[in-house]
Amino acid sequence: QVVQESDLPGPLTNTAVVTGTGPTGAVRTSQDGASVALSYRPRLAVEKRASPSSALPGDEVTYTYTIKNMGDVSLSSVNATDSALGPVTLDTTTLAVGASATGTLSYTVQASDLPGPLVNTVEAQGTSPVGTVAKDQDSVTVAVIDPNPTVPTDLYLPLISK
Repeated sequence: QVVQESDLPGPLTNTAVVTGTGPTGAVRTSQDGASVALSYRPRLAVEKRASPSSALPGDEVTYTYTIKNMGDVSLSSVNATDSALGPVTLDTTTLAVGASATGTLSYTVQASDLPGPLVNTVEAQGTSPVGTVAKDQDSVTVAVIDPNPTVPTDLYLPLISK
């Protein structure tokens, strides 16, 4: 028998019944069973990328999120939340084994973000067929460039003696 996700959480049980007629005509019946524990490993991986990796105030930074099902069972209710930008809208919320979901969010760099950097984290999660939650997180850093760096106003001249 091929194990299916619908067999989870297990165990997988099978019983065999044997019936036969003996030489005297008596019917004999015997049965035996076996049970196999099922194991599964829900797991996902999230990757967060930023473009560009450094920006001036007024520039827009686009964050791209990729969530991949790295486990051996499907995942449903897949979602991601960015610590600074909130929920990420994904192109799918159900992932077969090996499948991926993607989403993007954008942010316009503010002068108040100086001196930087912008650092934020995304956390993603999905639920296995038996309710186990798989989670992962990733962070990215964007350098914030000051368009008007301060120039020292103090001027030091060497003392020359005559």
